[in-house]
Amino acid sequence: MKRNKKSAPELRLVQDFLKYHSNAEPLLVVPADADLSALVSRLIQLKDDRIALVEKQGKIVGMISVGDLARHLKSTRNEEFYFHGGLANEPEDYIHSQARYGGREILHSVTATTVEDIMSTDLRYCSPEEDLATAIRRMMQGSVIKVLPVLDAERKLKGSLHILDIMEFLLESPGKSRQS
Repeated sequence: MKRNKKSAPELRLVQDFLKYHSNAEPLLVVPADADLSALVSRLIQLKDDRIALVEKQGKIVGMISVGDLARHLKSTRNEEFYFHGGLANEPEDYIHSQARYGGREILHSVTATTVEDIMSTDLRYCSPEEDLATAIRRMMQGSVIKVLPVLDAERKLKGSLHILDIMEFLLESPGKSRQS
């Protein structure tokens, strides 16, 4: 048995989608000269694996993620991972269910001082005037990203496309129906 779901409006441009999905959580924007420990504290408060966009002189110039912080830590603190107060000496220490290192202790020991020191400048984004299908393809190219920032011509943040919102929209698109 098929049932028709209320059709989503036809949205051609990113700006139309942003109006339709205005409930998306805003992206975290931090200044390029922000202290890394302040960013880590903010990310811990959010309890999320979201990205932070980096702003310099009013423009978005890069992004930083928990993964970026972890990669930086790995490259600068190779031998210094502590497990419950001591160094892990045996391979079993890594496998044992109680052996884990605290993210707060590790991330607070990052040696770079500012967000700009380790941010990624290879930022995938789209513009509000861009075709929505093109923006979705950009999210899917290479490694799939969960969030695509929407920046205007001056590189100011106007919103973001979230992969789950895209999926929800595609399921509700005109001409689609779902079986119950």
